Amino acid sequence: MKEPGDTLRKLLRHGIRPVLAVPDRYRPVKEILVAYDGSTPAAKAAHQLVQSGLWRSRKVTVLTVSEDRHKGNELLGKLSEYFQGYGVKVKQVLRRGDPAETILSYAVRSKADLLVIGTHGRENIRSFFFGSVTKRIVEEAHLPLFVYH
Repeated sequence: MKEPGDTLRKLLRHGIRPVLAVPDRYRPVKEILVAYDGSTPAAKAAHQLVQSGLWRSRKVTVLTVSEDRHKGNELLGKLSEYFQGYGVKVKQVLRRGDPAETILSYAVRSKADLLVIGTHGRENIRSFFFGSVTKRIVEEAHLPLFVYH
């Protein structure tokens, strides 16, 4: 029996990159949330977002979840500088807590219409297919996902 999300998990394992997954109920994208932890997949997801042009005429927020304030602000600064080099204005947000829970709750509170993520992060040992944070987000998010793997 197929579980919800089986097709998306297969695409993330074997498909082209990036993957844009949209739930049954679509709403126009006005607010983009980029979850960034400094990992290569997260950086490539941000790069692909810039190259795609999806950010044009939209608000972009970069969210970093880190217990280390200095490290978190450094990550935010680096990615924001990258975005600004392409003319993308971003809002920077630093939060503490469980990464998946924090990203999902911030996406809801900020009314994000698109969540940009990499498949596994810097702090996680890569699981067999993709990291536990990404897995939880893929399973629980109710908004479109732009996933780089």
